[in-house]
Amino acid sequence: MRIIILGAGESGFHLARMLSLENHDISIVDLDSVRIEKIRNLLDVQAFTGHGTNLTILKDAGISHADMLVAVTSTDEVNILACMIAKRLDVGITVARVRNEEYISEDSPFPLGPLGVDLAVNPENETSKEILQLIRFPQALDLVEFEDGRVVLVGVKLDSDSPVLGKTLRSLAQMSPELTYRIVAVNRLDGTLVPTGDDMLEAGDRIYVMALKDSLMALFPILGKKDKDIKNVMILGGGKIGRGVASCLEKDKKFRVKLIESDQVKSRWVAENLKNTMVVYGDGTDIDLMAAEGILDMDLYIAVTDDDENNIVSSLVARHLKVEHTITLISKADYFPVIKAIGLDLAVNKKFVMANTVLKYIRHGRIVTMAALKGIEGDMIEFQVSAKSKVVGKFLREMDFPKGAIVAAISHDDKVSIATGETKIYVGDRVIVYTLPATEKEVVKLFD
Repeated sequence: MRIIILGAGESGFHLARMLSLENHDISIVDLDSVRIEKIRNLLDVQAFTGHGTNLTILKDAGISHADMLVAVTSTDEVNILACMIAKRLDVGITVARVRNEEYISEDSPFPLGPLGVDLAVNPENETSKEILQLIRFPQALDLVEFEDGRVVLVGVKLDSDSPVLGKTLRSLAQMSPELTYRIVAVNRLDGTLVPTGDDMLEAGDRIYVMALKDSLMALFPILGKKDKDIKNVMILGGGKIGRGVASCLEKDKKFRVKLIESDQVKSRWVAENLKNTMVVYGDGTDIDLMAAEGILDMDLYIAVTDDDENNIVSSLVARHLKVEHTITLISKADYFPVIKAIGLDLAVNKKFVMANTVLKYIRHGRIVTMAALKGIEGDMIEFQVSAKSKVVGKFLREMDFPKGAIVAAISHDDKVSIATGETKIYVGDRVIVYTLPATEKEVVKLFD
């Protein structure tokens, strides 16, 4: 497929990198020549400096033969207009990042479908959904769904008192034979590894486990993660994400929600539009204010302003004041290693969420779904097994699978199961694989 991506920010970069794994013909366009030069140096794609609605630039990028256009610039109107132009030029699939709620609401006078947008993605809405998922499972560092949510990849940090420490993965499987799960990655200070049955787990490890979603509550105690009841929640930031999370939480009488906003006008507006959330005008990095507003009684602190540094500092203040759980919004992917080093376990990133949402919508060749994972190396790839695939008819224990990759789960006849050595792969199966960057292309070739 020929795919044109408009916008070379982090979302566009991740999309270009992941889609290029399939050897698609990728062109990326951005006004920023520095970003374009970075793309040219790092990725095997065509990169053009220019405006995404400039017909000459689009023709240079190959729009006359394009199968798909993905517009992820910072401007809604540019993204929508680019999709309109693409549809007029017979591009099959168009995707636009759209932040303005009025454009995507059900009662919008200008629905985007007739304008040429096949999929409109609102990164703030998708990020709110991710935060709400993490609130539902506070034991998790990260949670990515596959197969309509039936199977999940969940990240967990192992505490010093975890019962699985010092045990091999093989012995763990024998301890709980009634519960099927697969540890597909272990992240330590020296990097990310795909473990074998002989590897042992250590305190501080961040492990990533593939499991059936219905079994998560049984899995967490095995890993030493106790059930945590979150009731009192403080949110910093009255923007779209903060309002979205508060609006959902306040509908459940279980939660008591307090939102802090540093802009006086916005705080007044938010207070008028949220029914059961207490809204406070103030600075989230002010320890005295935080203490006065009851942060010592909070079970969870969520920092979702537009300022990464403010989010990080205020989350550190919350941890200093003994708040057990924090969720921190980070826009710069380079901050994720820093987040882990300073002890802030949970972070979300709008651009990762945006990229993953688009990738889940795209159906191209053997790859059904791809997911970029934040904070660790590697990606999750879901393949549709064809008759030509080199893995057909083999048990996993028989396969010479790359050492930097592991089969995590399989969907056979619409029934999802966690992969084991005795799992056999058939034509038509959907196979979910975790792979490190160095082995991605080798894994893709196995499913050719």
